[in-house]
Amino acid sequence: MGLSAAGVAIGAVALTPILIHLINLLRHRRIKWAAMDFLLAAYKKHRNWIWLRQLLLLLARMAALILVVALLARIELPREWLGAGEGEVTHHIVLLDDSYSMADRAEGVSAFDRAQRAVQDVATRVADSESPQKLTLIRFSRASRTLAAAPPAADGETTAAPQVSDVSGVEIHPEITSTLEDVFRGMDVSDLSIGPVPSLKAVRELLDSSEDNHHILYVVSDFRDKEWSNPAEVQKELKALTDRETNPASLRLVDCVNQQHPNLGIVMLEPARRTKAAGVPLYMRVAVKNFGPGQATDVVVNLTPHYYDPSLERPTAAGQLKTAKKDKTIDVIRSIGAGETVEREIQIFFPGSGQHAVEASIPDDPVATDNRRCCTVDLPSHAPVLVIDGDSDLRNDAYYLQSVFQPGERTPTGIRPELKSAAFLRDKPLEDINEFQAIYLLNVPQLDDRAVANLKSYLNAGGQVAIFMGPLCDLDFYTKLFDDGEGIFPLPLERPDVLAPLDDADVPDIEAEEHPVFVGMSGAGNKYMRYIRVEQYIKTPTGTKTNLPEDSRIIASLRNREPLVAEKTVGDGRLVAVLTTLRPDWNNWASSRTSHVPLILNMQSYFSAPRQSERSKVVGAALATEMDADQYKDNVTMVYRDIPAEKQTQTDRTAEKLDDALPILTAFFGREKEEETPNGETDRAGIYELWRFSKKGEVNVRRFAMNIDPTEGDLARVEEAELRSGLNPVDFDYFTAQEMKGYAEEESHSSSSRWAETILAILIVLLLLEQFLAYSASYHAATGGAR
Repeated sequence: MGLSAAGVAIGAVALTPILIHLINLLRHRRIKWAAMDFLLAAYKKHRNWIWLRQLLLLLARMAALILVVALLARIELPREWLGAGEGEVTHHIVLLDDSYSMADRAEGVSAFDRAQRAVQDVATRVADSESPQKLTLIRFSRASRTLAAAPPAADGETTAAPQVSDVSGVEIHPEITSTLEDVFRGMDVSDLSIGPVPSLKAVRELLDSSEDNHHILYVVSDFRDKEWSNPAEVQKELKALTDRETNPASLRLVDCVNQQHPNLGIVMLEPARRTKAAGVPLYMRVAVKNFGPGQATDVVVNLTPHYYDPSLERPTAAGQLKTAKKDKTIDVIRSIGAGETVEREIQIFFPGSGQHAVEASIPDDPVATDNRRCCTVDLPSHAPVLVIDGDSDLRNDAYYLQSVFQPGERTPTGIRPELKSAAFLRDKPLEDINEFQAIYLLNVPQLDDRAVANLKSYLNAGGQVAIFMGPLCDLDFYTKLFDDGEGIFPLPLERPDVLAPLDDADVPDIEAEEHPVFVGMSGAGNKYMRYIRVEQYIKTPTGTKTNLPEDSRIIASLRNREPLVAEKTVGDGRLVAVLTTLRPDWNNWASSRTSHVPLILNMQSYFSAPRQSERSKVVGAALATEMDADQYKDNVTMVYRDIPAEKQTQTDRTAEKLDDALPILTAFFGREKEEETPNGETDRAGIYELWRFSKKGEVNVRRFAMNIDPTEGDLARVEEAELRSGLNPVDFDYFTAQEMKGYAEEESHSSSSRWAETILAILIVLLLLEQFLAYSASYHAATGGAR
């Protein structure tokens, strides 16, 4: 109730005690009584004091009635009446969680729907406030990709980047509902899994530049275990916002979910570790996890191959997508326990070679986003491997590799080795090198700089390299490749050395770790390793084992504890180094087919594991492509395919040279440059294609799969008590989305007249004072009789 509406009522109530007093005066009848003359004289002597007490009593009763009416009518007073100062602004900053767990749906309404309704409730209720109110709305996803350095102001200072907000400092007016409806129209949860930290950092920059008087920060989320069960970083950011010396923010947490719902998600889809070739069955590994609290039964898994016809890939149009529905495979998982992950290996078929896609799906549940997953499969007509023998005349090492990969027509392996010289790595473009599933360097003395650069690019793109050492190897060159742990070689080298023989023939010379390369060949007393003898190897410096880089490890050692086989992760690929020869010069390994053949086939199977592009990248990751400047134009097109919706969009980019000394063009998507913040180009799950155009008019297409982070599908949530414990000592108010409507009304009143508690306290004191004045102003006979 405003002052104008209540003024007459308050005035009438305030005059009630006076009216009662006047009525009482009319009821008095004057009677002449001699004894009263004495009392009248005494009264005249003290009447000023008596009148003062009675006046104070009357005023106290009038004030008490006024305060009672004001409390009952919830009268609002302007902030400036309460000493807040004229023109003070309250800025409501809303951080809206749009990670895909907010798609959690119950009774036809998602958590994101409730979050939007809560934001509208807050804005609507404060719209009628007499003091200025402003609103800023920041989505988690937008803050994560657009929070960058703000443009400099005219005076050299920086201001908060405005593009981080969907609504930025808009004045809240009575028509705010329609404004927010326009903002929310078409807005949906993202495919990202992201917490509140980037948004809180955006708020910090906003407060640094804000001139508003009061700030109320709302975090509207589903408060999942993933981000809030141990929120050390979140607590740090919130404390920095609420404890600021200037422009501190009051904190409100708004929970949009009231309980954990059951949810299943596909957490893995990738080709099995088998040789892949067109026209033969392809085995796909699919894993489904039960994120819910109860058991799930009879879960149907659909696997659909999507065949791309390479003949339709032209510079003028994207390749046509053909869904091989007749080859769709269905498998049923009978039971998945709470928190359990069940894996299946399902067979599909592609009729031709090329870069194809596979889609896995399960029936929809409260969160449909994680019920679908895809991956790309580079399916060659054969599995080509590049073999480079350092002894180009005899090629003895290559023979022992070819004899395993091509034993004869009756024992096809699907592997096609191509024997080349070391100059192949130097002279051929990256596209030709990337066609090989693996590269084997056998007793290669050294490589020139261009070949090393191509080898690095091949590894970074997911390539696999094996290096077998030998007498021709230049150890200084390979140590340079190690580059103090920063290079592509896994460990430093010192010199060739001899392993002293033992009299005990049952003691193996090689001790292998548990590793895919040594499947069935590790462990004490292994029959495959017992009779292998190593006479010579490349020794490493003392202490190498304890000082390896984090991305390197020893997977096999000699009995003298010296490293023999080491592995290093380089980008999305890996390099395996064997510090002895492949041919039986420094050992007798290749002389025994019972151990030599399993080793080579295990290594190739390990290298046949899907590259990173096939395993898929997480949405929001950057895509990069490298091209030979002599062969390709500098324009690149990224085509995004939403497989379920059968829609596509495209983005064009100009490739640039990162190193003027090398003729390699590089283009990035998802980032403007390699180290810059995400720009949202890869924020949707689906298939992404990079189209590169040669100077001869040909087109080269590389496909990648972008999938959601499956951990966001864990709907376990944190209750209010856990939040208070985890965020302590941060002070905040906690509400459910349903409670925000009532709270917003209370907040709108308090923004201009939060004084009810103070008035109530004054009323209590005033009533006590009234009782004291009434007692002191009335007559009381002395105890014990007159004196």
